Amino acid sequence: MTNIAGDSAKHEQLGVFVLKETSLGDSVGKICKLDNIIAILEGKFREPPLFQYLTSSSLDVDKIDYLQRDSVHTGVAYGAFDVNRLLSCLEPDRAEEPTLLVVTKKGQQAIEDFLLGRFHMFQSVYHHKSVVAFELMLDRIADTLIRNGMLEDLSRIKESIQKDEGWFGDYDDAYVWQVFKANKFGPSVANQLVRKLLSRDSLKMADERLPAYGIPSDEDDGGTRERHVALMAR
Repeated sequence: MTNIAGDSAKHEQLGVFVLKETSLGDSVGKICKLDNIIAILEGKFREPPLFQYLTSSSLDVDKIDYLQRDSVHTGVAYGAFDVNRLLSCLEPDRAEEPTLLVVTKKGQQAIEDFLLGRFHMFQSVYHHKSVVAFELMLDRIADTLIRNGMLEDLSRIKESIQKDEGWFGDYDDAYVWQVFKANKFGPSVANQLVRKLLSRDSLKMADERLPAYGIPSDEDDGGTRERHVALMAR
């Protein structure tokens, strides 16, 4: 996530903000120590440090989750692995003052399936030219809408949460999709990209020598913009 100033934000940072500024923090605090949860999300929990491996590592819960979901939604089998077996075979490296989270020998097959699945998902799905093209389109559309005040950036998301924490529950894919649909009319590059996105017509690679992220801005002269769009969309 990037705001207009160019500052990047991870979902852990937004999660910490939500826990601190909404009633969700009170609910979480009733079942565990809220300060510990926040410290884990911020990467500051050190006693023991094992929780950090679950939130940010080559085997964290986010990767375990998205590999399985993406496998289902893309129809490929690469992300399929025995998650229950894998989790049951995680343990500290030693009983006293552990510093690492390790996988026991019984979990060797599960961890190998996970690592190979992740490798193949990146190779065959995440880095596929069509996926890259759609991500490029989404990034350009979102950036334009944020700059035009039609979509909330990080600072506006925080302001909206502080005014009405229930608003954040509606800030989902469907919300963003509706904003996109409302901006499909017009001559700008962003408008054209929205129409192509809605019709599932991705940008096509016309020349490998084109610079990465080579979509012209709306400030470019018309001839240059049309030439670039024609090249990318041919």
